Amino acid sequence: MTGFDKIDEARRILGVGDMATLEEIKTAYREVARKSHPDLCPGMSEEECDEKFREATRARDILMEYIRVYRFIFNKEEYLKHLGPENLELFDHFWEEWVNP
Repeated sequence: MTGFDKIDEARRILGVGDMATLEEIKTAYREVARKSHPDLCPGMSEEECDEKFREATRARDILMEYIRVYRFIFNKEEYLKHLGPENLELFDHFWEEWVNP
């Protein structure tokens, strides 16, 4: 399995889309972990719940590592390329509030 395949499988395990924020990944992990926690997992054996919980934790760890080593591009051209000009005000708001108050 390639590195991308592991990342893709991890995001599917957590139920996040092709694009997800860090907060969406964390929220998805909490939901999956809560549903599969051995103490709270209805309808499955303790072993099945434990395996699903470990699988969710591994998926979260894979995505967190990917995010940790990912190189972000912080320029306006890339921002516009990915989010489009209709979201330019978000960039301007960020710039005014955080970078250049």
